[in-house]
Amino acid sequence: MPTTWIGQTRRFIALGLVALALASRAFGTSFSTDNSDIYNALNESGWAIELTQQADVVFATLYTHDVNNHPIYYSAALTFAGTNASGQAVWSGDLIETQGPWFGAPFDGSKVVNRKVGTFTYVQQFVEGGTVTFSVDGVTVTKQLLRYTFRLDSYGGTYIGAYKLTASGCTSQANNGNYYFLAQFGVTQGANALSIVATDSNGGTCTFTGDYSQTGRFGQSKGSFTCANGVKGPHQFFEMSVTPTDFRGRLLASDNFGCSLAGSFSGIRQ
Repeated sequence: MPTTWIGQTRRFIALGLVALALASRAFGTSFSTDNSDIYNALNESGWAIELTQQADVVFATLYTHDVNNHPIYYSAALTFAGTNASGQAVWSGDLIETQGPWFGAPFDGSKVVNRKVGTFTYVQQFVEGGTVTFSVDGVTVTKQLLRYTFRLDSYGGTYIGAYKLTASGCTSQANNGNYYFLAQFGVTQGANALSIVATDSNGGTCTFTGDYSQTGRFGQSKGSFTCANGVKGPHQFFEMSVTPTDFRGRLLASDNFGCSLAGSFSGIRQ
């Protein structure tokens, strides 16, 4: 990469903060993008699916209604079944109906009965959701799912972080490759906007401004960045998550040196 861009990359990826590029594969657990969230079908209220992921197992709970419109739930322990022809992750397992003792009485394990009613398959098509197919006693349903947002997270603050940037397709092939940087960056967030100013160890700065939206537990932003040395271009932040102690996410961008950029970041809140 050009010397000017190396300095800028440090602050750029340091900024690599939030989220939107749905098409690229992401990683939220040690195994894959974290599927954990509440989901519901597009334009359908009153029922939902909850996925909780630990490593390569996703536990699914289906909250729905029976033929008499009474509430009922089913569960499934899904394991990774590989990828489909489109390269999308597929998770599948048996769908179970569970009956047990009344919650107001002393627990009696002998009354717990599990019955397999069918199968459950979830295809993660993008970070924000995918397609579920499940069957209950011979009735098969396929739905498009999207993570459900209860409330927007807050990323505002100052962080010290590290990030990795992969440059490809650069006008000068010598600039292609992996780059690793340390940086400090500050985040300002509004209701529908996100601004990040990143400063690298050499004192160079880049400013990223864009919109802000959230789907379930992941935030995303799309806009443009400008660096003090003239490096600039469009960017997308995606698969962003935050806790009281840290934040992390992924990014895609391109610059005026002809480079396509992809990276990931994490930072500790100061």
